[in-house]
Amino acid sequence: MLEDEDKTQLPGKYGKTFRYLSTNPDVVTVDGNGTLTAVGSGTCAVYVYAINGMMRQVTVTVK
Repeated sequence: MLEDEDKTQLPGKYGKTFRYLSTNPDVVTVDGNGTLTAVGSGTCAVYVYAINGMMRQVTVTVK
């Protein structure tokens, strides 16, 4: 391992390409493929984490 390598990231063969998280599974669930399923009314955030450390957040509202 090189000195300047980021030691917090797993090599590609060991980690999923993307991981998903809903902040409120009573409003929206998200599966391992990133498919969202509305469960109840409300608002929550859904986070997508990439293997390279990038993260994005979207706000989801279910009426």
